[in-house]
Amino acid sequence: QEMFCLMVCALEAKFHDFLGAIFMELELGDNFRGQYFTPYSVQCLMARMLMPGVRDTIRREGIATVSDPACGAAGMLIAYAECLLEADINPSMHMFGSCIDIDPVAADMAFIQLSLLGIAAEEGTGNKHTLRYPRGGGDREGTCSGVPKSFPYPWV
Repeated sequence: QEMFCLMVCALEAKFHDFLGAIFMELELGDNFRGQYFTPYSVQCLMARMLMPGVRDTIRREGIATVSDPACGAAGMLIAYAECLLEADINPSMHMFGSCIDIDPVAADMAFIQLSLLGIAAEEGTGNKHTLRYPRGGGDREGTCSGVPKSFPYPWV
């Protein structure tokens, strides 16, 4: 419980990939899978590269979408949401993410961080490149947490 409270406080203080950073610091990555979490500073750089034209997209479609087929703990989606905030765009109202990872622990970390930060996203466990989703559940093969129903999205 104390560790969860520390994570919540860390995410409230600043948008960042808190769990991904800890995961790599503790060397929990799976070398067999080539698992390496991209540093948050690099994810921020990539997210900034996606920003040109975002206001036009939101005006036209109501939302901006971002997808990460190897999401880890969802650092890229978090970085994109942070860029939207810096541009005075509310990511809770104007962003939807889609992320997947072959590691169920990473997918669960993504779900936890995105939920706590109020970022609408679907996350799942599987391989987006081979379209294999080994962790069963729901009405289809694989898992997908979906958008938390507590968020009032005007575009749902």
